[in-house]
Amino acid sequence: MFGWQKLFFQLAKGPAFRRVGLLLDGPGHAGCRLLSNPHRQPVGVITSSSWSPALGCRVAQGYVKPEYAKANKHVFLGMN
Repeated sequence: MFGWQKLFFQLAKGPAFRRVGLLLDGPGHAGCRLLSNPHRQPVGVITSSSWSPALGCRVAQGYVKPEYAKANKHVFLGMN
C-alpha cells in the first residue's frame, strides 16, 4: 500500500481533536468556540446543539483537544 508509513505515523501520533458531548448552562450554537478554563485559550468548537427536555438544559457536541476530552472537565463558551 502506497503511503503506509505516513498513515502509521499519523495513527501513532493520535488525533488532534476528539468529539465530545457537552452540557451547556447557557445559550450556545454551532460555530461557538470552546475556551480553556481558566486561561481562556481556544481548545475546540461546537458543531451542533439542542434543548434536552429530559435533562432540562442545552446539550451540544463538538470537537476539543484530547486533554480536554475528559469527564467533568469544565470549559468556557466563546460566542461568535
